[in-house]
Amino acid sequence: MLSLTFMLLLVVELGWAAQCDKWSGPAGTVECIQLRSYNNEYQWGTCVTDAYMKQKSNQKHQCIDRTATYCWYQCMLEVHNKNYGSVTSDCYCTPSNPTSYPNTLTPTTLLPPECYSPPGDSCDWYRNCLERRYPCEATSNGYAVKYAEHFCKLYDQNFGKFSPIGRNWVNEVRKCLQVSLVPLLRPWVDDPTCEEIREKAFASHTPCNVNPGNGVSSVCDLDCSDYLQIFWTIKGSFVKVDTLWESLKGIWNIGEKCGLSANIKKCAQLIIFLNLMVNKNKFLNSFLNLMLKVDSQMELAQPLRVP
Repeated sequence: MLSLTFMLLLVVELGWAAQCDKWSGPAGTVECIQLRSYNNEYQWGTCVTDAYMKQKSNQKHQCIDRTATYCWYQCMLEVHNKNYGSVTSDCYCTPSNPTSYPNTLTPTTLLPPECYSPPGDSCDWYRNCLERRYPCEATSNGYAVKYAEHFCKLYDQNFGKFSPIGRNWVNEVRKCLQVSLVPLLRPWVDDPTCEEIREKAFASHTPCNVNPGNGVSSVCDLDCSDYLQIFWTIKGSFVKVDTLWESLKGIWNIGEKCGLSANIKKCAQLIIFLNLMVNKNKFLNSFLNLMLKVDSQMELAQPLRVP
């Protein structure tokens, strides 16, 4: 039985059903709400899909009405994973003057409802939602279009080359990465800088790769054939200065999270060998060799020498 939070996701009892219809939503509607478990303090609530709520919380939260497609998701639970206590300043609202803090209820850039509860089945979310809300493509810290959409579409192009397990992993990681950025679209959020968006996005890569959710296999448990497809998909990021460090850091973090018995380290030598034969990217090979050697308990394999 999943551990789910029910009592806080009240809908009809507090009279909010008219703003968030259980069948039609729409997603993205916001309301200033009051809940006893938060010391009767007010906070923002957002109409979201039940599927989004489960994905965002790693299956810990869901609508109290099991038949509902949409329901309210309070800010403290969505943003901070807190189901009781004082409301933090970023979630607080004043019901008598709901547009006074911190931003107006209506966002300056109107987005379609699917932006607020992305199903995760399209790469267009980055351009149509995140980039539209925060135009960063022309800056040095552009993420949505320059990086996320680009590699998302590369995974789509190579999708058929993955194993069935690998394809499930690709789909869930795509959804997880988009869902992790949805709170940035909330109308009460102080507008982040392009650099802050980029940092938050890259910070979500390791958790989503290691634990994409919905019972889908972790990147740690994929077969070598799938690792090779991942490598051929993202290898372009290793020759671009603006993405090199984040890509290498992501590989390192995933290697640490996966641990000693994970397939990812067992397959690393194969990737190094093929990279030597095809790309001769010595810097990448040196990094992968280092990842193989650095282990506090044991050395998993003798690293290949880079000529």
